[in-house]
Amino acid sequence: MNDHPIDGARPRLALTLLGGGARGAYQAGVLERLGRALPKLRWSIISGVSAGAINAAYLANSPAGFADGAGALRSLWAGLRMDHVVRATTGEMLGNVARWSAQLLSGGIQPLTQAQGLLDTAPLRLLLERVLGTPSGPLTGVERNLASGRLEALAVTTTSYETGQAITFAEQSPGPAMTWSRPQRVGRSARIGIDHVLASAAIPILFPAVQIEGTWHGDGSVRDTAPLSPALHLGAERILVVSTVRGPLEQGEPKQTESPYPPLARIVGVTLNSILYGHMESDAAQMRRFTELARVCPAARASGLRPVDVFVMRPSLDLGEIAAEFEGELPRAIRYLTRGLGTRERNSADLLSAVLFEGKYTGRLIECGQRDAEQHLDELVDFLMAPSG
Repeated sequence: MNDHPIDGARPRLALTLLGGGARGAYQAGVLERLGRALPKLRWSIISGVSAGAINAAYLANSPAGFADGAGALRSLWAGLRMDHVVRATTGEMLGNVARWSAQLLSGGIQPLTQAQGLLDTAPLRLLLERVLGTPSGPLTGVERNLASGRLEALAVTTTSYETGQAITFAEQSPGPAMTWSRPQRVGRSARIGIDHVLASAAIPILFPAVQIEGTWHGDGSVRDTAPLSPALHLGAERILVVSTVRGPLEQGEPKQTESPYPPLARIVGVTLNSILYGHMESDAAQMRRFTELARVCPAARASGLRPVDVFVMRPSLDLGEIAAEFEGELPRAIRYLTRGLGTRERNSADLLSAVLFEGKYTGRLIECGQRDAEQHLDELVDFLMAPSG
């Protein structure tokens, strides 16, 4: 299965990439394998949140076609090291921990240096400036692709720490800008730059928030209760979602045995998975119900409801369990922090999986993504290549 022709009868395709920190490498594997199967595939709309925002911006900014862009994204993740993302020296870590401790124990007295995040993401900014080719200002590659018609829209979602809303910044091809307002989420027209991408990927507590237009923003997954919303508002007719969390397994009834109190890493990991997984599943299920209604009910279509097909691609493996195998690859200072949070305890590696930006781990996730895409390749091709109607 190599090249498939793309013709004008294809629906408006959207790619939606969800969050997960270092788990974003899984998306690179899926997209690389899909790019080899469909090298001429064109996404009308690309949206992303958290780590997915980095991948979305990279693809939307690429001067190459889908296959080459996805291949370069895979290489980026395969060569990643922790010091490409955060400053991980012992001195830096101790300073950040000291600032947090002083702030917590200050009794409300404003410290001289306010704590902003346990980890310093200055290296990530430098990395993005290099690979996106834009030290400041809008992403020029995105603007070029929008002007040429290769892309219709790029959307990046953040969480506003001022209003508590999910803010989707959307950059679109020439024409009327699409904005929207819903409870706890809004869409704004913007010329997307590195600050938008960094803000979307700013994991709470761990990574510092980023200032955009005078207000502070963080990880978009926190308030992103409708992950499909950006693609829908921007006119998508068919959406491929690439998640970084395995679907729920049948657990049966809870065992009636006493267990120890869960470590902080387990609590944070369960919360993280709930944020990354639960919203997408409910949103996709609702979209399928609306689509079925739109197809069988003329009155629903007359009221503006339209069918939108959704395909959700999920890891077949638990990426947290894989992370536990590579904890030793972390720099000593980071490893000391994660172990202190309890990542070595049973079922507590999900937090670790979000911060393990090391090539051996990301390489395994890429391989997992490639295998999963290979396994579902016929379904993916049929979904993406089927004509409208």
